[in-house]
Amino acid sequence: MDSIGVVVPTYNCGEYISECLESLLKQSYPPHQIVVCDDFSQDCTREVVLEYKRKYPKIIETVFNDKNYGIPQNFNGGLKRIRTKYVSIVAGDDFWHPDKLKLELKNIKKNPECRWAYSDSVLVDKDSNFLKPFRREHDGAQGDILFEVLTHKMTLRNWLIEKQLLDSIGLFDENLFIFEDWDFKIRLAAASHVKHVKHDSVFYRQHGEGISHSNGKIYYENLFNVFLKNRHLIDALPQKKKQVVIKNQRDNIALHINRYMKENCRFSIYKRLKFFMIKAVLNYQIR
Repeated sequence: MDSIGVVVPTYNCGEYISECLESLLKQSYPPHQIVVCDDFSQDCTREVVLEYKRKYPKIIETVFNDKNYGIPQNFNGGLKRIRTKYVSIVAGDDFWHPDKLKLELKNIKKNPECRWAYSDSVLVDKDSNFLKPFRREHDGAQGDILFEVLTHKMTLRNWLIEKQLLDSIGLFDENLFIFEDWDFKIRLAAASHVKHVKHDSVFYRQHGEGISHSNGKIYYENLFNVFLKNRHLIDALPQKKKQVVIKNQRDNIALHINRYMKENCRFSIYKRLKFFMIKAVLNYQIR
């Protein structure tokens, strides 16, 4: 039986972590290892997790940070503990359909050229009520999806991947504050084909909190850094696809710089900053 490990990063997820862990424990193909990595929560998250650990000591492990390190380091702290053949990850405020792991593993086994898989996602509210399917332009793509991932228009949440593939591409980039997941998925797509599982298996919770509400400065700086880090992959694309990727990132960077400028009263300083950042992307040579 192929073993699967699941990393559950948490930060102030006390209201939701039970539903998340229950969804893992009730998988039709149960995980062999669950590692909860908590990034110094200030609510009841750790107390709830420790209660589950007492009930399931052979499955659930914990990594409790002594301070708030941020998303990439917290993710990596959990991933470093994984000892299984396959690994997945789910935020402590989200949850899964009972067949999520079974369906993804089945599709990987049937398609040996694909060393990872992903399922469809839906949005739920803070009370777990269905809101709508969570879809982006290229969701459903499979095989070689490097171009689609580089456009930053894929959801790709809670993938299941071979642990050896993870080891070969490396962990999350700890120099990034956000968009570390996009950078990671770019490396995944560059390393292996993927299989899409047409099934709503990932329930992504919207509750008005979290990193998605960070300010514009954090957004555009990290977005720009991921763009620069992966220029060699953009260069290797066919001309038309390369132009699409560059235009998308130029527009995204401009959007978040504008957001930051609206958040700050020192308009003239950030007007010059906007000019510099946009100019850098505009001058990127399409060879």
